[in-house]
This record gives sequence, structure tokens and C-alpha cells, in this order.
Amino acid sequence: MEPELFYLVLSVGLCGILWVPTVIERVIRIGLTETVGNKPDTKDLPKWVERLKRTHRNLVDNIVVFGTLVIILQSIEKNNDTTGLAALIFFYARLIQAISHIFGIVWVRTVSFVIGWLATAVIFLVLI
Repeated sequence: MEPELFYLVLSVGLCGILWVPTVIERVIRIGLTETVGNKPDTKDLPKWVERLKRTHRNLVDNIVVFGTLVIILQSIEKNNDTTGLAALIFFYARLIQAISHIFGIVWVRTVSFVIGWLATAVIFLVLI
């Protein structure tokens, strides 16, 4: 598997598990019956849960662009060492961004987001 695809898979996996702590917290806080019910839960959310939800949404938004570029890159066989490194940087930047956002570490969150965005931009520039 090419590195770009490998790091895309890891990024999708990260996105796929980010919601799990939110559900666990909700079950603990309001119970299983209320959790599986249809009422939205916005009352008394811990700050870390609010940040985790934003982190997940942000990754969903960004993985669409990153994933699309990686798939295009692979389909036209234009990947190289630079794009492989950019994909690696994207994944680890997003992992650091998620952890720092959950714990409210503002500057680390912001810098890691920008680094992930720049990694995506590198792949875009290789394509054009």
C-alpha cells in the first residue's frame, strides 16, 4: 500500500473512533436509555465533550479534501516521496490537533491544524 493511502486509512480510522468517548460519556452522565433515545443532548455537556465534537466535525470537513486529493493522486500515479511525507504529516498533525483540542491546549491545536492544512496543500500543489 502506498504511504498516501496508508495515512488516509489511518486518518479515516481516527475520524471513525473520535465519536466513541462522547457516547461513553453520555451513557455515564445520562444513562443508556436516554442515550439511545431521540432527544438531543445539549444540557450540561462537559467542555471536553464539546471540544471533541468540534474536533470530529473539523476532521470530517478536512478529510474530504485530503482524501479526495490522495485518491486523485493515486489514480494518476503522481505520488512521490514528497506526497508520502505530506500524508504522514497530515495524519500526525490531525492526531495532535485532536488530542490538543480535547484537552484545550489552544496553541498546539491551532499550529497542528495549520500544519495539517499545509500538508494537504502540498499534495494539491503536486497535482497542479
